Amino acid sequence: MSDVTSTGTKERLESEGKPGSQVPECNKAREAFKWTLASRVVYSVSKFFLWLTVKVLFRARYEGTENLPKTGPVLLAPNHASYIDPPLVGAGIPRRITFLAKEELFRGLLGWWIRTVGGKPVFRGKGDVGVFRIAEKAFQNGEVLLLFPEGTRTHDGRLQPMRDGIGLIVKRTGVPLVPVGVMGTYDAWPRHRAFPCLKKVVVRYGKPLDFSELTSAQAGREVYREITNKLGEEIARLCQQEKEG
Repeated sequence: MSDVTSTGTKERLESEGKPGSQVPECNKAREAFKWTLASRVVYSVSKFFLWLTVKVLFRARYEGTENLPKTGPVLLAPNHASYIDPPLVGAGIPRRITFLAKEELFRGLLGWWIRTVGGKPVFRGKGDVGVFRIAEKAFQNGEVLLLFPEGTRTHDGRLQPMRDGIGLIVKRTGVPLVPVGVMGTYDAWPRHRAFPCLKKVVVRYGKPLDFSELTSAQAGREVYREITNKLGEEIARLCQQEKEG
């Protein structure tokens, strides 16, 4: 899965809309996804098998699914510890999701499958303005977008600092931000291990965070940071509940 926008990207996004600004053609092409009958079927079948897999192999437990708005645009923001986080989080909710993945994965049969189930390619490390434009387009279509605010998988199992890019997206779009706590996936399949272990995993969806006062205030990096700080606190709280339980 892709990281959220970098500092260079934020500066380019903040200047977007000014005279002379242009959107790269490759980014425009990424926005052109539509849910056809074939893609709906592939998504539904894939989701069922992914759900069955995580239930059987990892004894996945889902909590707080009622917190996800049933309609309208939503930004899902989980912590990221493992390869299995994206399908695990997506399989637990009834709505279809749009997600981002690194461009290198969009090749061959795997690339076809990722595109068919709603994946969008981004170029990591290049200040990709397309990340924000994909998010904006998804929200205009009333979709659920999955973004990992830490930007990459943890190296040691601990929660990493949230990147400001997700604060920019929330500030600019005003969509509901749903924090998600994912527990156990680092032990099940961390980034340094070639194969998974059959460990129990838990996904807990929090209540949408309200940033109405912040999003109506003047834009600035302090606002983005306040949003990401609050998000980090909520994700940590959701994960801590599992430890205490």
